[in-house]
Amino acid sequence: MALGANRPFSLSYAYGTEWLERSEQLVNFLSKYVTDLFPCGNSWTPTPANRSGLRQMLLNTNVFISMDMIQSTDISYLSDPIFYGGRGPQRTRDRGHKGDLVGLSYSTACPCKHGLRIDIFFYGDSEQLLLSHFYSHLLHYSSITSDDVRFAILVNFPRTIDAKNIDELLTGEMGEMYQGHGVTQSVQHIEDIPHAKL
Repeated sequence: MALGANRPFSLSYAYGTEWLERSEQLVNFLSKYVTDLFPCGNSWTPTPANRSGLRQMLLNTNVFISMDMIQSTDISYLSDPIFYGGRGPQRTRDRGHKGDLVGLSYSTACPCKHGLRIDIFFYGDSEQLLLSHFYSHLLHYSSITSDDVRFAILVNFPRTIDAKNIDELLTGEMGEMYQGHGVTQSVQHIEDIPHAKL
């Protein structure tokens, strides 16, 4: 699969909290998809979609983001540097404005009776980005667990993305949904998670 220019990269707690202090980008992006609260942590704790809630998400989950990047050689362009991997800084479009963050996902994992249950939450509008984030989370967990651990994966995303299409694409890569022994690979909509008002 070609990940392309918007390849997800891990957002650490240290960098994420620094970003939250200097910009509203993360809050503005999440607010496009979340009314007031979003689920966070293994118990899906209702968390406010504000700076405090995002700090909580960064602390308790594995976070990936995708940015709409520009060439880092154009230093005259007003932009924020983003560091990821070993590639050095990239720069985001239109510093302080909406639109440069194009995908955000976070995941948690907890042991279950038959292996490891992974909950992945994706916010964005692109099927390709959703798949890229899904694979990034899967690679992360497969790299830190032993080879004989089975995964139960729940993928949550906005209704703007076609669930049937994603299910077919994931089935092609992951195999059929498995309903036995309480372990399920499934697709679930973010809107199906109960909302609450503060």
